[in-house]
Formats: sequence, C-alpha cells, structure tokens
Amino acid sequence: MPQFLRPAGGRILSSLAAGLLALTVGGQSARAGTLTVMGDVNAGVEANQPMFDNLLGRGNTVVIARERAQLGRLQDHINAQPGQTATVVAGPVTSARLSGVDLLILTAFYNGALVYALPEQEAIRDFLFDTGNVIVVAEASNATVLTGYNALLAGIGATISYTGVRYDDFGTATGLPNLPVTQGVTGFALNRYNGLSGGTAVVQTVLGTAVAQQRLGITAPVPLPPTLLGLGGALALLWPLGWFRRIGGTMRGKR
Repeated sequence: MPQFLRPAGGRILSSLAAGLLALTVGGQSARAGTLTVMGDVNAGVEANQPMFDNLLGRGNTVVIARERAQLGRLQDHINAQPGQTATVVAGPVTSARLSGVDLLILTAFYNGALVYALPEQEAIRDFLFDTGNVIVVAEASNATVLTGYNALLAGIGATISYTGVRYDDFGTATGLPNLPVTQGVTGFALNRYNGLSGGTAVVQTVLGTAVAQQRLGITAPVPLPPTLLGLGGALALLWPLGWFRRIGGTMRGKR
C-alpha cells in the first residue's frame, strides 16, 4: 500500500472488519406478524373460508374484537374445526388479553366505526410485532368512518389504507398471486367493497385491490455468502497485524 494511503487504509480495513464481523456474529431473530386488510364485511362467506384457514395456519385461538358483525359464518366455521376456537371479546384489547392468541380479527358492520384507544392500538401493534396475525375486515361509504379506519391502520404501524373508492364488484376474483395466504385458494368471492392501497395485493381486480397484506415486525438478518464470511475474518486478523507492524516500526526507529 502506498505510504500516503496507509493511515486511511488502516481505518478503512478496521471499519470493514468491524462491519463484517457485526454481520457475521448474527442479529435479532425474525419476529414479525402479518396484517391482512379486507374491504368487504361479507368476506367471511363459505367460499372465502380457505383463505382464513391459511391466515390462521397452525394456530388454534382466534379473538374477534368488539363484535363479529357479518363474520358469523366464519366464527362458526372456525369453532367447527377440531381444537380451534373463535371468541368474540367485547372489552378493551390489551396485551394480557392477546396472550396466547394466534389470530386477532377487527371488524364492524357496514359504516360502523373501528374505534380503538391508543393503549389498544399499542397492544395490537405489539401483538403484530411479536408474531401475531391480525385481520381488519370492514367497509363503509361514510368518509368519516373511513378516516377512522385509516387512523387505526396507521396507529398499528400499517402502510395499507382505504382509498375511499367503493366498488360494486359482484363475482369471484381468480388468478390470485402465489402467496402463503392463497395456497389452495382458487378464487375469492366479492361483494361491494372499498378499495385499498399499499402493502401487497392479495385479491386484485381490474377495479382495485380488495385484500392487501404486509409484514410488520423485525425481519431476519440476510445471511452472508461464505466468501464474505471469510473476508470478514481475514480483515479482522489484518487489522491487529497492521497495528503490531506500526508499533514494531516505531520501536525500531527509537533504537
């Protein structure tokens, strides 16, 4: 290395070594949940229940906050499965109440408000960030109600929002994307629904997005290729060797 680059080179090497070592030592494990937002309170019909089964996955405990609204058939479907329970909880949503819960559903009747106090929003966000799954199923034509929906979504850390555009789209959406939530699902029955923006589109029609998803929480660190792992170790060794060479040169200069 040229003489004039040695001081800077040493700093660069030490920075690279530290950065690579930080990546190779490991980081926080993935702890994230899935938020699914649906724009139709009739989404729980029999034809759509396989998608809800995928959202529950290997879990068995479902809490429906406030009221089940038009999701009565979905609740009955879950309770009919061996070992699974879906319970309506009218009281406040708290971290203690969500302990041991696999899936939380927030819903309301048409043009019904989704009002959750800040402590409840924090509990829902903590639940999501700790591998819990949440479904928001609601729709409205009232602008004030939609503003409340979006305030709730933002309060729990979501980037998905209701656009305020309502579609009369009766039929079945097919050609669903290849996602974990759509495995084994050939179509999704639609009714009147509010369009969504943000997140990953799960059910998309020519009019707009009827179901969207996003992951919220801590994602897993990206593993480094073996070549970079070796480089990190080499740089870590080069830095102290360079330091000893500088010390040795200084001592020889003083003799």
